[in-house]
Formats: sequence, C-alpha cells, structure tokens
Amino acid sequence: EFRRVLFRSLGWDGSATGLNLGNPEAYTFGGTLRALATSATLMPVRFGASAVNKTLRMGSLNLGTTTLTVTPVNNYGVEFTDRVTLSGGTANFNIGGTQPTGVVPALTLSGLVEGDVSVFTKDGTGVLVLTNPANTFGVAGGTIDIVSGLLQVGNLGALGDAGTVRISSNSGSRGLRAAGTFVFDRTLYLNAGSSAVDVTGGNTFTLSTPL
Repeated sequence: EFRRVLFRSLGWDGSATGLNLGNPEAYTFGGTLRALATSATLMPVRFGASAVNKTLRMGSLNLGTTTLTVTPVNNYGVEFTDRVTLSGGTANFNIGGTQPTGVVPALTLSGLVEGDVSVFTKDGTGVLVLTNPANTFGVAGGTIDIVSGLLQVGNLGALGDAGTVRISSNSGSRGLRAAGTFVFDRTLYLNAGSSAVDVTGGNTFTLSTPL
C-alpha cells in the first residue's frame, strides 16, 4: 500500500512532476516507516528510462532488530529526515549498489538517530550516510561495525555515542568515508588485512587516538 502511494506520486517513470530528468532532485513524502519484522527491503526505482539521480525523502524510521536492506536502482536513494529510533540492542543496515562520491547515496539518515544499541552494523556494497551532529545512538562501549561498503559521515557527532568504529571490510576502497573536516577521538579498529578511510576533496580527517 505504501509502495502504491509512492508510484502514484512519481508517475510510472519517476518524472511526473515535470522536473529535470537527470538532475539530482528530491521527492518528499514524510510519514513514518516501522520496520519490526526480521527483515525489510526498500528498493527506490523508476519503471521508465528517463528520470535518474532522485532521492525519495521520507519522515521518521522505527527500526527494531530488523535488518533494513536498501537496494537502489538508477542512482535513486532514500533519505529519512526525521527521527530515527533504533531498538532491540542492535541495528543492521544492508546497503546495495555502489555510489562513488557525487552520486546519490543509497541511504541517508539526516534526522536525529537515537537508541541504546551496542552494535550498529553497516553491511552491503553501497553507501550509508549519517549527517546529524546531534546523534545519540549507541552506548559508550558500543561499536559501529563496517562489514562492507562505505559509512559516510561529515562530522564526529554523526557517529553518536559509539566508542569504537571497526572496519571489517577487508578492502582498500571500502570502510569509513569522511565527508567533512573533523578530529576523530574514538577508537578506530582495523579488523581486516585491508581497511580504508576515504577523505573527500578539500577535507581533513585528523585521528587523535592510536590505531
């Protein structure tokens, strides 16, 4: 039912609003998505062959022990602009595709992310972006585990209260992406033979703690 609302709003090919078909643009829907089952999947996609580089901007997200999978197509992405509440002790995000710098990321959490989760896991080959500097998710001894793909942050506060960022991707191109200039004062744990910290152009990532 929720999916039907999206498609009627966008039109069958994602261009019903008359906006420029290839430019980065956002469609705002609002509302709350509650993902409380074992798994849930979001697939932002258009059926035609025209519109690309679009963001489906939604409201709040309530995520239990569910693994939330986002599978983007045609450079589409999803953004939650309101409060994101994590419960159940762990949070699991599986993000598909590949999104280089400058391409619409698969999933952006720009609203405040909260919840006392001990492990926040980023899996999948795509990009998950955390932007809110006031995030409070995690606990002091908690861990953000980047199993695959990229976790992108533009400031230290976006990492919430987690004490450790663990890069388990075993890849020289996948791991943590710093999209801003800031001092990293958490524990950075390189948990594989190869680990990547990517810093976008014009920014400086300063590590103030030993590896």
